[in-house]
Amino acid sequence: MKSKILNSLISEVTKKAYQNYHEWMQSDVDIASQLRDGIRMASSAFDEIEPINDRISILKEMKDRIQEVLKYYRSLPGEAGTWECSALSIIDREINRLISEN
Repeated sequence: MKSKILNSLISEVTKKAYQNYHEWMQSDVDIASQLRDGIRMASSAFDEIEPINDRISILKEMKDRIQEVLKYYRSLPGEAGTWECSALSIIDREINRLISEN
């Protein structure tokens, strides 16, 4: 069961990625779908985080998880994973921003 802090952080770090996804939905559904897949993969990775009540510890764990998912998509051949990486990079930047603010 996810903690309230984790749920709140997931919502916060994925907000810009979802905005980007919605913008692409208006012009290219295929790209939007790949962006959404990246966001889903990040959320799935975050779901595996054990309940912790310390915001910074959760953010650091999220950072580790997002790096693992990025590593996977970056290892795909050719252009595969490009748009998923775009969404994941947005989430990664948001995690970094929150870590630096604390």
